[in-house]
Amino acid sequence: MSALDVRVFESLQTCAPIRADMARVNDASPRPCPFSTLEFLANHVEHNGIAPGCADARPLMLTAFRGGELVGYLPLCRVRDRVLGRAREKITYLVKHDLDRPHLVARQDDQAACAEAFYRNLVESERDWTFLELDQQDEGSPLYPLPPSVDTDGLYLRLFESTSNATIAIPYATLADYFRALSKKMRSNVGRGARRLFDAGDVQIVASSGAAMGDGWLDLYRSIEERSWKSGIDWVVGSDPRRIAYFRGLMSPGQPMGIRFILLVSGGVPIAGIINGRFGGGMHALQIAYDEGFRELDPGGMMLLVSMKQAIEERCAYYDLLSGYGYFKERWLARITPSRNVQLFRRGSLHHLKAIGGEYRRHLLGLVDPQAGAKKNLAKAAKVAGEGAAEEEGGGRGAADPGSAAAGRAEAARMLAELRGSGAAMQIMGKDELMAAMPFAAGR
Repeated sequence: MSALDVRVFESLQTCAPIRADMARVNDASPRPCPFSTLEFLANHVEHNGIAPGCADARPLMLTAFRGGELVGYLPLCRVRDRVLGRAREKITYLVKHDLDRPHLVARQDDQAACAEAFYRNLVESERDWTFLELDQQDEGSPLYPLPPSVDTDGLYLRLFESTSNATIAIPYATLADYFRALSKKMRSNVGRGARRLFDAGDVQIVASSGAAMGDGWLDLYRSIEERSWKSGIDWVVGSDPRRIAYFRGLMSPGQPMGIRFILLVSGGVPIAGIINGRFGGGMHALQIAYDEGFRELDPGGMMLLVSMKQAIEERCAYYDLLSGYGYFKERWLARITPSRNVQLFRRGSLHHLKAIGGEYRRHLLGLVDPQAGAKKNLAKAAKVAGEGAAEEEGGGRGAADPGSAAAGRAEAARMLAELRGSGAAMQIMGKDELMAAMPFAAGR
């Protein structure tokens, strides 16, 4: 097999001529995903920025060609990191949150060769960095162990446990088939929550339909989020104009991931919502929220159940719940895939000295609590990566006060009525239809 030619792109704009080739390689890779497309990367960088809080950060797109044909790419970035008061260069993934595990993109047969070529370029040609970190590498990653041919003299390697991915495989023909596969306790809990929801009053599912969606859907979802425990935490939609613009960008026609909103409505008030993204043969849960005042009705469970119904009917091969709260997602039959961060340091650099100091502190802490270091690393990884959409109920934060929650519900009801009156394309499933669609007896 001929040697690979590594070409470096210093901006996403200069990657435009190979956009179609990147899409072709992504589609042919073992794990095609929307988060590796140039469109997703460009939207994320434009609105969320690179390395928040660091003004001096630049894309570093490594690409591998064989005979003029693109065979692989690795989206990285350079960051001017402050270490012990001094600026030093760090290289890391271009996007580290709002996505599944970042990875090298190539066909299975080309992955080892691409990994070797990229490491050789980083170690031998990119001489300015003193810290290289590759987040969330799972057991199938070609980036660890390092290829034997790469000269690691002068480098210090360490691994950190990172967040795990949770994905539900879908071999099921119907929602009833999937429901029967759940544990007896899980079936009982889901059914009991749904019956409480139906007993509480008139409920509906309202879902977006079609590619052309206005801001009304995002605004409605945000109104639910503001009444949830997630209000104010990182990596939700939130109220930051950059985050709102990022999600609006995901909804644009040029994005390869099809976005769909599903809302749970009770008495005319949206009380729960989920944002799913469809790409290729799978579906991805991007965000989920529910009104804290309706917690006892298990609205989050209904959102997941309806999403699974959609995924099965659309013949998706999997439903990706992203990272975080794996113990909860396992109950929904998600396969948990562990991952770890691969870190390389130039020996003797300030980054290396800081890392050694941290290890010494963790060693001393571990004498008291052997799990302390792992807990700290996982907490840090979860904060950086952002938790996945489908989490267990509650997160240690309270909802809005009763007065503001009531006002928020009234405003959400008004917004929904306005969206319906605008003629926006939507699918509506009434209470009777929703109860009939349940894979269990919904009435008491």
